[in-house]
Amino acid sequence: MKCGDNNTSFFHKFSNHRRVSNAVWDIENDDGIVVSSQRDLARTARSHFRHIFDDPKTTSIASQLTLLEVFPTLAREDDNLWLGREVTLDEIESILKLCAKDKSPGPDGWTVEFFIGFWDLMGLEIL
Repeated sequence: MKCGDNNTSFFHKFSNHRRVSNAVWDIENDDGIVVSSQRDLARTARSHFRHIFDDPKTTSIASQLTLLEVFPTLAREDDNLWLGREVTLDEIESILKLCAKDKSPGPDGWTVEFFIGFWDLMGLEIL
């Protein structure tokens, strides 16, 4: 506060540099051509993510099982049963009490302290 606006030029330079370095100016499309117009960048991005998330409709059970064999088993059967059991009100409440109460809010904007304070009213809804 003593320096007034003296520090703001530093922060503006830092912010502007970050914005420029985080921008996408050009990208290579599927044909190996570098595109830089906004329209071509958007088209290339859409094409890329459509390709990734498109349903191939050719997957068989056998190929899925072959893929699953590659991954290690991380949980035993009794662990799976324990993980798949129903969650209780007491369990959720005890976990909430372990969390820092005044830290940043979740995606809904409420802190853990809010949920603990109104647990009697909203516990069942959360469960």
